[in-house]
Amino acid sequence: MDELKELQLYVSQLEEENFRLKNSIKALKNNNKSMLQGLTKLQSYVHKLKRDLHYNNYWVSLLIQDDEESKPYLISMTDSAPHLKDAMEIIERGRNNYRVLSAWVDVFDKKNAKVTIFHECYVNVVGKVERK
Repeated sequence: MDELKELQLYVSQLEEENFRLKNSIKALKNNNKSMLQGLTKLQSYVHKLKRDLHYNNYWVSLLIQDDEESKPYLISMTDSAPHLKDAMEIIERGRNNYRVLSAWVDVFDKKNAKVTIFHECYVNVVGKVERK
């Protein structure tokens, strides 16, 4: 008889533990759902901030050559500069490290249209790159 009571107690404890686990799983699902909603909201906010930052930032492009005989190619920034002064410094650094034929700075308006705000060509009329 003791063995039967012991088994009933054991089954009762297992049922209680099962009930607690079901409640824990339910609570975890609710927490995960809330966290996912919060994460989605944060990601949306970060995306909006990045987009707004890009509207106010400056994008530099350089047309360069390896040497006088090589084919020119375009180097565009994959990230933007926060100030026009920074963009101009990037151009100057490029001119010190490469044979820059032309450089320009773009911004994007609220409609995501590119607007060139600075453009300079460093090739003279006879095709030589000039240094200032």
